[in-house]
Amino acid sequence: MFRTIFTDLDGRIVQSVLKEGHSLLESWNIEDAHALQATADERTSGDIFRNRVPTKIFVVSHNHKPNSVIFRLSHAQFDSISIPILWNNFTECFEATEVSPAPEYSVYIRHVL
Repeated sequence: MFRTIFTDLDGRIVQSVLKEGHSLLESWNIEDAHALQATADERTSGDIFRNRVPTKIFVVSHNHKPNSVIFRLSHAQFDSISIPILWNNFTECFEATEVSPAPEYSVYIRHVL
C-alpha cells in the first residue's frame, strides 16, 4: 500500500507497486497547538503527482513533544481490505505488541477473493 504509484503506460494511467519502499515519514514541530489544523492543511495539500508515492506520514510535535500523526493517502488506497489491516497494525505498534507478519501476496489475494 505504501509503495503504490500511478504511472503512464501506453497512454493509460496504471497503478503499480514499487519493489522497495521510500521514506514516507516526515516530522515537524509546531509552537501553537491551535495552529495544528492550519499547519496540517498547508503541509498536506497539493496535487498528487504521477510517478511519485502519494503516501506521506507526518509526526507532529507541539513544543518538541510528539502530539499527532497525520496520514496523507491517495483515494485509491482507501479500500475495504487495506485500511482495516493498516489500522490494526498501527494499533499493535501503539500498544507495543508484535505486528503480525504479512502473508505472501498470492496467499492474501486467494484469501480475500
